[in-house]
Amino acid sequence: MTLFGETAFHNLSATNPDQFVNRFSPTVFDSVLIAINLANSRGIPIQDTEVCQAEKIHLLKDSDYQKILSQETMRTPNIRLRIFAMFQALTGQGIHQ
Repeated sequence: MTLFGETAFHNLSATNPDQFVNRFSPTVFDSVLIAINLANSRGIPIQDTEVCQAEKIHLLKDSDYQKILSQETMRTPNIRLRIFAMFQALTGQGIHQ
């Protein structure tokens, strides 16, 4: 993904939150990809690359967000929470269903 490069779908390291882990994260994948798809389908622009990367990292450093990335990941409320949080981070806007 051009917007984030090779770490587009990687989580941050639990031991070094300034470094991405070396493996693909399905929960980061669904939150990023679906958030971008929602924005595109609604005609909402994604923020510029630097802002998106900074906001994504800021979100990934949030302990509450990490919980919904790693605990009860298939529960519908957690899926929605992680997508909506990423949508807000990438667009700077809330989401209206």
